[in-house]
Amino acid sequence: MLSRFLSTLTVILALLLATTATAQETEKPAIISTIQSQFNAFSKDNFEQAFTYASPFIKSLFGTPKNFGVMVSRSSHGTSRGGCAFSGTAFRCG
Repeated sequence: MLSRFLSTLTVILALLLATTATAQETEKPAIISTIQSQFNAFSKDNFEQAFTYASPFIKSLFGTPKNFGVMVSRSSHGTSRGGCAFSGTAFRCG
């Protein structure tokens, strides 16, 4: 079930990033900065800070930063300890 959720979350993030491709050029740096800030918080295991960057939908799914942190810690996508960075047109983790 967690694997299915993470796959869905990945698709949602991909769609979000694809949507940003049509955003005005001035909006892109702010969006990228927000996502990078969340990944930086993940890399420090600062789930309370990372949770502040989550969408209202994600916040409603997990309810608390602790629950959100448990999901991220259990994921195999490398967002927590491996670090993530924006590279051209996509985020790479691990």
